[in-house]
Amino acid sequence: MSILKGHLEHFGLQELLQTLSQGARSGTLEISRDDEKVSIVFETGHITLVRTGSSRQLRLRSILLREGLVSAEELEQAGKDHEETGILLGRALIDRGFIAEKSLEKALRKKIEEELFDLFLWTNGHFEFFPEQLKSTHEDDVYHVTRIKVDPMSVIIEGLRQADEWTVIRQRIHNFKWILIPVEGAPQPAENHSIYKLVDGVSTLEEILDLSPLTRFDTCTILYRFLEEEIIREADTTEMIRRARDRASENPESALSLYETLLEDQNSQASMELIEEASDCAGHANPAIQADFLRKTISLLLTKGEEKEAWKKLQRLLVLNPGQLEDLLTCWQIRNDIPTKKIPQIHEDLCKALRKCGDHQQLVTVLREAENLRGKEGAYWLQLGEALCKTRDPGAHECLKKAISISKLDAPEIALRAEKSLRTLSPEQRLDEKSLEEILQRQNELENQQQRKKLITVSLGSIFCMILIFQISSEWRAGGMLAAAREIESNANAIHHFITAAEAYERVEQLHPWTFSAGHGSKNALRMRNLISREVNSEKDELHRSREEARAQRQSLRNRVDSAILESNQFLEAGMPLKARSVLDEISTLDLTTLPTDLIESIRYPVVVESIPAGALVYDNSRNLLGTSPVTISLAKEKLFEMVLEKKGCRSRKLKISAGSVSHLLVSLVRSPERTMKIPEPANDMAVLGEWVLTSGRDGKVRILSRDLLSPVETLSVGIEGHPAPKLIESNGEILALPLAGKPVAISQTGKTRGLGQVNGAPWTSAIGCGEEGWALGDANGNVSFHDSTGKQTMPFKMPAPIVSLVLADSGEIVAIDAMRNCQHFTSAGEPVAVSYRIPGDHFSSLSDGSMLFTEGTLWSREEHKQVPAPKSIPRSSGNLDFYNTSKGWVFYSNNEAQENEFSVSSTCSPLGHSTDSSLVWVAGADGILRLFDLEGEILGEVALGAEATDMTVIQTGEILVSLSDGTLCVVKEQGK
Repeated sequence: MSILKGHLEHFGLQELLQTLSQGARSGTLEISRDDEKVSIVFETGHITLVRTGSSRQLRLRSILLREGLVSAEELEQAGKDHEETGILLGRALIDRGFIAEKSLEKALRKKIEEELFDLFLWTNGHFEFFPEQLKSTHEDDVYHVTRIKVDPMSVIIEGLRQADEWTVIRQRIHNFKWILIPVEGAPQPAENHSIYKLVDGVSTLEEILDLSPLTRFDTCTILYRFLEEEIIREADTTEMIRRARDRASENPESALSLYETLLEDQNSQASMELIEEASDCAGHANPAIQADFLRKTISLLLTKGEEKEAWKKLQRLLVLNPGQLEDLLTCWQIRNDIPTKKIPQIHEDLCKALRKCGDHQQLVTVLREAENLRGKEGAYWLQLGEALCKTRDPGAHECLKKAISISKLDAPEIALRAEKSLRTLSPEQRLDEKSLEEILQRQNELENQQQRKKLITVSLGSIFCMILIFQISSEWRAGGMLAAAREIESNANAIHHFITAAEAYERVEQLHPWTFSAGHGSKNALRMRNLISREVNSEKDELHRSREEARAQRQSLRNRVDSAILESNQFLEAGMPLKARSVLDEISTLDLTTLPTDLIESIRYPVVVESIPAGALVYDNSRNLLGTSPVTISLAKEKLFEMVLEKKGCRSRKLKISAGSVSHLLVSLVRSPERTMKIPEPANDMAVLGEWVLTSGRDGKVRILSRDLLSPVETLSVGIEGHPAPKLIESNGEILALPLAGKPVAISQTGKTRGLGQVNGAPWTSAIGCGEEGWALGDANGNVSFHDSTGKQTMPFKMPAPIVSLVLADSGEIVAIDAMRNCQHFTSAGEPVAVSYRIPGDHFSSLSDGSMLFTEGTLWSREEHKQVPAPKSIPRSSGNLDFYNTSKGWVFYSNNEAQENEFSVSSTCSPLGHSTDSSLVWVAGADGILRLFDLEGEILGEVALGAEATDMTVIQTGEILVSLSDGTLCVVKEQGK
């Protein structure tokens, strides 16, 4: 129960605080203005607590941070303690040592004073004092930690001072929600720079006050001075709109605040475009804020006379916040601009709201205003009569009587309710018993009618439900059959499938004729029948057309075959069997099964059989002579033909050929060596010296044989038995036998022998002739020694690694190559030339043009290097050609180009060029066959050796000598192409 209340206009805040202070009062003083409310707690005349509304409340956390008493991290830790354990925030700060109790008391006093200073600006409002304490909240819990008392008199003095200054400041700063912008080009202030930096052209004054480390009064004082000094300025309308648009997407509520500020500033001058833009922004805010904004917008639109636009906003507001009396009253005020069909519902909702809040006087007014709208309704006169009863208006009797008169036939329940109200209001004006009986009887009649209608409705509904259930069941079954029919149609790819689909559609119509699916089935069945008819006609046409095309194709094919047979016979008569065969090969790939059998059997495919060597006699399997190679044989396509080729000196060959064989069949007749001779040890190396043939074996013997192989001449011991056979190197009419260990021996054409130097301390690795100067030798210690024609060592030279090879350069210089790829040039007399150099690979051998062949398959010279097939044997030169083996076959090298010819049989020694034809080469295979190839890799002849060849050499024109792994030497006569 309050003991003191009044208005600030009559009793100011100064007098109010003085009265309570001097009277040493205890209790709560509540001061309210519009939607704002402030509660001040007094204890024996001193102020201990001030609580403001949430929109104005100055929180203790802000003051603690602003005054620098605690940090944000310390405040966060204390807040966690408060949430987890329930300890009071102030106690948590003190217990953790973040703040002293006196500092907390200072912050609390600051909070109370600042909140009271704002109250001195209130020029109007209502106050009421209650002699009891205010219940605490979470924000008030700090007061239980430390109690403070503020003297109202000190607050009054400072509050009056600030109020006077606030009056001046508010004349310059009109709206705290307006944006402040730094003046471009204006100098920055020397003092209060931190406040100036908060003016960023985006934040409103209210937002700057929230961020300021100073009090609201001090901050506004500084900003007032900045405005007066024209350091900052207020944003114009265009800038405010632009800032509001910038905020709309990220913070619609903040943007809406700017729009509201603009609308309040412009009031009735606000444009419809701005109002619509603000309304769109409000649509993104929460419903409460959106509803509040819509009410302000509606008020503005009504001020502008835009009732239709106001109705649009009201519709949106009624959806957001239905049933609000204020909104319904606004709708009723502009009812002339609302669609007629909406007015009854609005009037009904308004009446309900007025009855609910008990404002019967306003309800009577609204009802009387709706007489033209609802004057013919008994319910209207009943509502008006009841409202008039509440206000004790004598006109209630007439309204209730009118309600009875209008509704006694159509709505007797309303008449009975009006009669009851009338009887309560004035018993003497109640209806007589007869009239009341008639109304009750009419009500019973209407109720019976209602019951009969309800029964009929329920019966009809039941029947309808049964029919509907049956129909739904039929539709469900028919739908399943229709879906199955469609599935059949979707998978159909032939006429009989289409017929099945058509029958499935027809069954839907037959079994469920009264369903929607039956209609679809009928249409689809008719469509499928038409499709079947078209497909049948199309198939007939296609069959006739295909038969005609087949007949024409058969005739064309027969004409082509007849023409080919005639042309082939003409080529055969002209002696051109290969051309005849090519003509018939063109028709062999055709499908001739549609032609007569006798025509197909009359085709004969010519095959030219040619032997290597030529001139072989060709016999059939009955020994009938067919001719001398080359011979032409004409064969039927599926027939096998056996033949025998015979030639003196060659093995006979039996062959089976057919029309599918190649048109030109080359048959190689394997020959045998011309002469053979057996020696005690297989020859690993051979050389020809005048009339002699020299061989070397692993027994350390060098055998000198007569070139006709009739008799051995001499056997020389060179090297150590069991070691690799001595190498035989020819130079200047001499053969040098170079053993692995021991003294090298030079053999002249007369058979005379001489040793070179002394027995070496390291294995010999390479040697080369120096013309008339003698020989150059290399060993595994890297020594290169030169020996004159008498065998005397003339010039020694030491290289870093074992000697790999000694090579004769085009310039006549000797090139020594060691295992570390070092190269050193020497004169034929053994003198070093220039300095040594390194080659880019491991030396394998050198070719006839001076290029070096590396192990990995690189061909290198000073000018260039290129990739060639990797070698597997030491190259052998023949004229300007070089030959060597590879892992896939053999290679010939000429004019800086290498060509590899692949062959399935590996070679056992380096290929040997033909002695008379540079386009032919001999290759010895691991199968014991010596083959003659042309440079394109075609086999032109074969010789059966009986064992693997170890070396080959030309002993004279037209003859080559082949050494075999079993110690046999074979003389083979060469053949031409």
